[in-house]
Amino acid sequence: MNGQSVKEKMRMEDLLHSARSGNETAENLFYSNLIERFLPIAKCEIERVPVLLKENKYLEAITIEVCEKAIEEIKTICPVGKVQWSLIRAVHILRNIIDDFILNTLLDLARSGDEEAENILFSILRKKLMQWIESKNWEAT
Repeated sequence: MNGQSVKEKMRMEDLLHSARSGNETAENLFYSNLIERFLPIAKCEIERVPVLLKENKYLEAITIEVCEKAIEEIKTICPVGKVQWSLIRAVHILRNIIDDFILNTLLDLARSGDEEAENILFSILRKKLMQWIESKNWEAT
């Protein structure tokens, strides 16, 4: 871990502590920094679906929008000032928001006749179904 990362971690911890103490400015800065940390994750996940890139010419704007939506959801489900807030939970919420964006976008494209989007959509849904079946200890046939 380099010096910059340690400083960044300490800054985030200081902001978190101040936000939990009721400092609204610290809370806003904390969430802004969280968005910056989430951007590469969201961008990477969206870029994994090539059909989304050919339809959406504004990847940066879309990625920011997805991250902002995740932050709003985090503020609702596990606000930073509450005991139940955790980075792990925040990342899970981010991933759910990204998945929803990808699936909804693929669904819209499939409805408009994009066969590639339809194939990717069914592939993702099948994978999710298999994961769910495995988590329930059912046998897939």
